Parts: sequence; structure tokens; C-alpha cells
Amino acid sequence: MLQSARTRLLSGKVVINMADGTPNTIQSRVKLLRNTLRLTQTEFGEKLGVGKTAISKIESEYRPVTDSMLILLCSCFGASKDWLLNGSGPMFKTDMPDPVDQFAAEQNLSPLAKSFISKLLSLSDSELQAVYNFMEGLVDSVRSEQPAPPRPDPGRDQEWTDDEVRAALEEQLALEKKPPGESAAS
Repeated sequence: MLQSARTRLLSGKVVINMADGTPNTIQSRVKLLRNTLRLTQTEFGEKLGVGKTAISKIESEYRPVTDSMLILLCSCFGASKDWLLNGSGPMFKTDMPDPVDQFAAEQNLSPLAKSFISKLLSLSDSELQAVYNFMEGLVDSVRSEQPAPPRPDPGRDQEWTDDEVRAALEEQLALEKKPPGESAAS
């Protein structure tokens, strides 16, 4: 098979432009996008509202990328339409507003609420689970009129350190493990 010096065939139908490493087909760019996002075909498809089979057929070039799929790829993942269509420019849009800023503006959130959401989004799944458990315990204690865990000082100017957050979460978890009626000091 003869090929120019600028291209080579990789794993079946994926043709790579050797000048810049960009795949030469929209389907192979969809696969590169998915791999860059570190998503499985199933996860990628779920976010787009299609099944794993549809993604597999697109990536293996048995199915074309429709206009509606192109729009979804751009809106769901922030992919650049120019990059998807012809491989030019950056993979992701560079002019996209920060989603937290956009949400805060739409919901008229205070700077504190915006900061809280930003912090939540920076947490790992296990850290999010700890925060969720803390919040769930807080709601339960309010509903049962038990003493609530310590609250942050509203007059405090600086943010909580990771150690302070961890200590507050551990204290809440300890309170949750105590049988009803038993005080935290016992």
C-alpha cells in the first residue's frame, strides 16, 4: 500500500496526518476526543444520549457523524466544530465561559455560594462522599432536633484549611456513629 510521507495507516481505517498528528477522519477525531476525556464508549455515549454500539460504529467508521451528533459533541464536551470537521485548530473551544461563572450568574448566586460550588467540583469522589455524608448528618440532626455539628464562624475572613474541613467531617462522622440520646462527649 503506497502512502505519502505525511500520512500512515493505523489500526484499520484511522489515518493520521504526520505533520501535526491529527487524525484525518471525523470518526477518528471523535475517538481521539473520547480518549482525551478518558471516557469509555459507554460513558461517552451516555453523555450524548446514545448507546455504546453507536459510538463503536462511529469510531470504526461504519456510521457517519450526523449534524445533530456534531452539535452534541460540541455542546457536551466543548469540542471545537472546526477541529471535529477538518482537524484544524484546537480540539476544545477556547472561548467557552467558565461553567461555574455562568451558573452563578444564571442563579444569581453570592460569591460565597459560587466559591462553595467551585470547591465541591474540585473534590475527588471519596471527598464528595464525605461531604455528602456530613450534609446528610446535618439535615438528620436538624430534623431530629439534636445538636448540630459545629458551624463555621461567619465572621471568619480566610477559607478553611483541608485539615479543618477533615476534622469537622470526622467530628460529624463520630456524632453519626453514636447511638441516639448519647452525647458527643461521652
